[in-house]
Amino acid sequence: MEYNLLSSTSGETAFKRAFKRGRYSFLKKKEGIKNFKDLLKEENLSNKIFIGLKEVPLKNIKGSIEKFQDFDSDFNPKLEKSKARWASIYDEITSTGNIPPVILYKVNTDYYVYDGNHRVSVAKYLNFLSIEAEVYELFSTKNTEKNKLHQTEFTFKRETGLDNIYCSNRNNYETLRHELLKFEKRYPYEDNSFQIQCDLWYDTIFTPTINILHANFPETKKDNNGDLFIKFLQYKEESRAKRGTRGYSYTLIDYLNRNKNSFGSDLKTNIYLDNTLIDSLRKMRNLDKIIWHSEDMQNMIKAIREYKLKIFKFEELIVGEILLYSKLNGNIGFIIGMQLWFDNVFDFYKNELKEKFKFITFELSEEELQFLVEDVIRFSRIFRKINSRLLTNHEIVFSYILEVAFPIFQNVEDIYLNQKLDIEKYQKISQSYMYYKRYLGKNNILEYIKDNFQEEEKSFLDIFTSNHNSLDEYRLKDDLLSYPTIKKYGGTDNYKTIYKLKNFISDLQIEDKDKIDKKIRLEIIKLLTNKDVIIDYNNKRILNYVREKWNRYTFIDFFAESLKK
Repeated sequence: MEYNLLSSTSGETAFKRAFKRGRYSFLKKKEGIKNFKDLLKEENLSNKIFIGLKEVPLKNIKGSIEKFQDFDSDFNPKLEKSKARWASIYDEITSTGNIPPVILYKVNTDYYVYDGNHRVSVAKYLNFLSIEAEVYELFSTKNTEKNKLHQTEFTFKRETGLDNIYCSNRNNYETLRHELLKFEKRYPYEDNSFQIQCDLWYDTIFTPTINILHANFPETKKDNNGDLFIKFLQYKEESRAKRGTRGYSYTLIDYLNRNKNSFGSDLKTNIYLDNTLIDSLRKMRNLDKIIWHSEDMQNMIKAIREYKLKIFKFEELIVGEILLYSKLNGNIGFIIGMQLWFDNVFDFYKNELKEKFKFITFELSEEELQFLVEDVIRFSRIFRKINSRLLTNHEIVFSYILEVAFPIFQNVEDIYLNQKLDIEKYQKISQSYMYYKRYLGKNNILEYIKDNFQEEEKSFLDIFTSNHNSLDEYRLKDDLLSYPTIKKYGGTDNYKTIYKLKNFISDLQIEDKDKIDKKIRLEIIKLLTNKDVIIDYNNKRILNYVREKWNRYTFIDFFAESLKK
């Protein structure tokens, strides 16, 4: 027994129904499909160009080259002689689910059938949304603004390979082209092909930006996506002129904060960012990180990305390690030093960790290995800052495993489940412990885990969605519990903030705790009277989550950053 994927109706029965619809349209004197030959004369079409195999929305197929009289405006058959061909195609489609590609001519946004009229008719009858087609595009020689726009759009899509960007004027396509050229120059990554770079821009910059704007400003869904992105680019340029160079991710967060919120002393924000949008922002920021640095640093980060064909999480740290390695080996230069450092240090860390972790009864994936190598680099840097001396590569790996990795695996449940390391949980513990060690001078990770690590993880995503109040309370450390203002404005679990607050309080040289608290309150109130400051705080609060920082970012953290170094 033959199994029909789409319908149990026979082709002949389906044709009768479709034919009745066509006859009904005829009796109602509804217009049929358009005659391409009329358009050919009217628009003086020329320059037919093959643009490839495309998925074309059926609603955009408006007419036919030769058989415009055989179908009504919905492509229902109007002639009895179409029965055998139409029914045969219907039976084939419903039994296999496949439709061979048709051949279409495209003029502006409309399509005309050169070959495959019956396939289009059956597909429409079955309520398909689109059909695969070999598409040839034709252009009008008339010098109208509409035709100029169409030609500009075609040139843009041909050059970039981006078919799903729509603008209402030619200048916007040209602006996007210049933006893509700047992106190619600033963000070299993996492949030097311009169209590959355009795909990367479309996936990591354009599409997430449009999705985030739509989620926060639903009224923008009616706009052409290219026009909407141009508005964002204009804001980006204005922001650069006023506040200095910013990447896509920070500018987008700033744009949301400045156009969506009305801030008060409670610091509320109603920006909407779900997990998918946050993940998009993270990918965007990975590309953005390069622009925050000097030209020399940018060039070194570009060199690393091109050499390893990947983006590292802590690229600035890696650059610092390469520069140190180059200096210790006779100032051999960055490029040679980079190659030797990856061969002799990075790969050494990677191989040693892979072997040593086998004794903790599991093997690491490539992703896990890369994360742990970068964690070892952070450990090495903090060790140097605290002890002012260098360790050998063997000593660094050995110390890291004994001081950080092994205690975490021995004392934290569920750090490794289903043959996979919980990188997010491991990162939170290891990196927060490094801050704990650096700023509080305590070296015992077991003490840190006991005092600070909570087994019950909590998503912090809601801190900047659904108009949530950002002044959540925290368990404070040590003598900072004595100051109500610190508690009122969110407290902190950031050891760098605690370190700076204690230095600030010490520098005041005031014994009375009430007077100290009053001083802190007055300094915070100064900040709260400035709308730009509050926006800057909310930008950093969201960016803190996007950066996957281990701690929640409160207004007290922001206040501590404003204190003199």
